[in-house]
Amino acid sequence: MKNKILIVVLIISLGVNLGLILTFVFRIWETKTYECGWHHPALRQRLHLTSEQIKILENKRAEMQKKMIPMQEELKRKRIELLALQKSENLDTTKLDSLLAVMSRLQYEIERAVFLHMNEVKGIFSKDQQVQFFEQVKRGLCPEPQFNKECERR
Repeated sequence: MKNKILIVVLIISLGVNLGLILTFVFRIWETKTYECGWHHPALRQRLHLTSEQIKILENKRAEMQKKMIPMQEELKRKRIELLALQKSENLDTTKLDSLLAVMSRLQYEIERAVFLHMNEVKGIFSKDQQVQFFEQVKRGLCPEPQFNKECERR
């Protein structure tokens, strides 16, 4: 009788341990990072990209990234300056206007560069791929509003 109970307990223990190990392995496997870009599996599959398209798109992405990083870093520095201005005792409206003008110009340059890049990239896609591409862009630019009911103003 003791042996049967011991065997059942061991089998249950083995199952629990195996389950824990598999859970950790799958979690590690799930969080495996893929490189960003056009060769990301989800994007590649959704758009049905060919290896030639991926190569061209990756080259264009690398070029775009070289242009964007300095602008994004400058915008970040200006936002930090804006925060410092907000924390100051006395508001310097001249400095505020100057910072906002520079930030607006940087944001304009970023948006313009992205728009021109997307216009160039869409020519690489087939008509069906363009439909999927713009659907993806729409989801990113115009997400559905997700408000908590208790936070909505009535």
